[in-house]
Amino acid sequence: MRSAFRMRFSHWAGACLGLGSVLGAAAQPMTGQGLQLRASPMLIEKPTAEAEREAPAFVSGQRITGQTDVQLRIEGQAQLRRGPTAVRAERLALD
Repeated sequence: MRSAFRMRFSHWAGACLGLGSVLGAAAQPMTGQGLQLRASPMLIEKPTAEAEREAPAFVSGQRITGQTDVQLRIEGQAQLRRGPTAVRAERLALD
């Protein structure tokens, strides 16, 4: 039992030492210009109309009541988010 623990511990310690040397090398200050990043229009998300309709809605507030697919009441720092749109108010009611 003890030898199995020692073997597992030695593997774990060796992995930590190896990781430390990799992280230590990565933490060294870089000389020169380095990598320059640029914005790209290719990174802009353009979901389809169907994907936008099917996107989930997220709500938050101090008190949330209602019935699924019927009505929803959010009170106290109410927030409704769906896709890129967010609505904030003290009280929201959806019927």
